[in-house]
Amino acid sequence: MRILISDDDAICGQTLAARLRPWGPADTVLTGEDTVRAWTAALLAGRPYALVFLDIGMPDIDGHGLLCALRGAETAFVEHRRLAGSPVRHTPIIMATARERLQDVATAFRNQCDGYLVKPVEDGPLTDLLFKLGLPPA
Repeated sequence: MRILISDDDAICGQTLAARLRPWGPADTVLTGEDTVRAWTAALLAGRPYALVFLDIGMPDIDGHGLLCALRGAETAFVEHRRLAGSPVRHTPIIMATARERLQDVATAFRNQCDGYLVKPVEDGPLTDLLFKLGLPPA
């Protein structure tokens, strides 16, 4: 499974990637712009990410904006594939952030995130959420 991790803190991104190793390789990016670029390139190449993690506190585009951008691109891609008769799927997007305010959590779910983890991300909650989403280790 291909995983995309978007976090402006390289150490946080690398730590999460290490925890996700049983699920598959992870690409880590440090900016919102790089996140959109990686997501779009994967869609256009026909190799979309199977799982995405977004930090909310990004310097250029915050995680809420990224979530909306990714869901918008996914919707257009899914519609194109549906019209072409190809299989389509929803990509789980999980917010992994230090922000635990109810407003941030509510906004993320309203914008169609699939899960919300507060940093530091612990193995137990991470594993529980991935199993809940139907994503056991590879």
